Amino acid sequence: MTTSIRRCAIYTRKSSEEGLEQSFNSLEAQREACEAYIKSQAHEGWQLVSSLYDDGGYSGGNMDRPGLVRLMDDVAQNRVDIIVVYKIDRLTRSLADFAKIVEILDRHTASFVAVTQQFNTTTSMGRLTLNILLSFAQFEREVASERVRDKIAASKRRGMWMGGNAPLGYDLIEKRLVANEVEAELVRAIFRRYLELGTVTLLMADSELRARLARIKIKKGKCLGETRYGRGALYNLLRNEVYIGRVRHKSASYPGQHAAIIDHNVWQQVQGQMSAQRPGKRLGPVQDSDSPLGGLLYDENGNLMSPTFTKKRGGLCYRYYVSQAVLQNRKHRSGPVARLPATLIEETVANALKRHLSGRSDDQTSWHSGTERPGLRNALERVVIAKEQVEIYLREGTPRKLVVPGVVARAGKGLTFQTFGAAAPHRSKREALPLVRAICRAHYWMQLVEAGAVRSYSELARRERMNPGYVRRIMQLAFLAPDLVEAIVSHRLIAKTGVVQLTDLSIPMNWQKQRMLFAPALR
Repeated sequence: MTTSIRRCAIYTRKSSEEGLEQSFNSLEAQREACEAYIKSQAHEGWQLVSSLYDDGGYSGGNMDRPGLVRLMDDVAQNRVDIIVVYKIDRLTRSLADFAKIVEILDRHTASFVAVTQQFNTTTSMGRLTLNILLSFAQFEREVASERVRDKIAASKRRGMWMGGNAPLGYDLIEKRLVANEVEAELVRAIFRRYLELGTVTLLMADSELRARLARIKIKKGKCLGETRYGRGALYNLLRNEVYIGRVRHKSASYPGQHAAIIDHNVWQQVQGQMSAQRPGKRLGPVQDSDSPLGGLLYDENGNLMSPTFTKKRGGLCYRYYVSQAVLQNRKHRSGPVARLPATLIEETVANALKRHLSGRSDDQTSWHSGTERPGLRNALERVVIAKEQVEIYLREGTPRKLVVPGVVARAGKGLTFQTFGAAAPHRSKREALPLVRAICRAHYWMQLVEAGAVRSYSELARRERMNPGYVRRIMQLAFLAPDLVEAIVSHRLIAKTGVVQLTDLSIPMNWQKQRMLFAPALR
């Protein structure tokens, strides 16, 4: 009588990677025992398949293991009849996962064998015994996890560093954090520059810091580089309590066994500044029913601007349209205007559309009621936010494209869409005087910088007893093209183009670009 062939696959697993580099490791020891057992069953038709199913460094608490996944796929493809393991806990330590594995094996008439634990899974008593054993294996795993968690918590309460890469500014020597003076000075420079610049965005743009970060090395010669210190990484660095000599565990903070490299007063100033700039809680995307331009609004580079909203203290809700390039961490691919208040653009588009439909240039009634929003969506094909205009494309009618010239500018802490009307009146000398004074002040400050009397905006602000942000904005006026300065002095700018409007436009350094930006506002 011919014995049928039984294809056997050996599965091996080790929870940690420790020792895997040895010439004869735990996985090979398991495989050797399983191969010997398969040879002893050759008379039953057992034959070893050539494929290897090894998982080194994977826990038995789940089934997310590449070797096990391949093995289960081969069982499902009827390429394996018997799974051979050294012990049952090598296959899984979870009772729920074991039930899933047995279900797959039963569905494809396959079975498994543990060479050091004889079980007959075809009988109810064998299954009961196996389930009891697996219950103890799962219990052992959970108890071991609790011991590790308790050990980590107790060690951190003592201020010990519990593994992972050492943060910038420290070296890991004999499992202790030791200050690296070169890197520590860089960390101090990051904290100082943040206090001077005021925002993480400006900190990221600091070319000197980027160059210094790119030169920092970590183990095995791998360079940290600029990509590691993006916006999120800098936020984490500025909030890391390790730098003031403390160790955090969950919500608690404990004195550490390492030396602080940041002064506590500097740390408090940075935390206060970051807390003041913290945005409100983001609640998520807004439904199209709440945002009539949802799915229709694009930035100048073709990225969809999705509706979002935040909720500030007191329950106030603010709606915005944000470019998908920003939401997907691709800010460099966004258009010049990547984020703006929803009401601002909705009313601008609605008013332009109503003027077009009614033929009345003075109609400023806002389409902002819920009954009119469906009509607004039905009339539009798409809306594009450019740097100097809003382009409105209609579904039908002539013309199919409406253009609203203007720029998105800051007004206090908010944004406004400043249009340049054709019938705007000339500015009076009295209206132009503050702007002329601001330009004179900017040129005077530039002379101080060139003479070396001041070295930074912060130093200049202290000298003049002014806000650093105001000083930065006014300094832009020192780089205006001469013909634009002459136009301002001779009152050829339209009304409502004052110091605030002008300094909040992010004036380009290129004079030709400046002329293009201000062309609609000149007489």
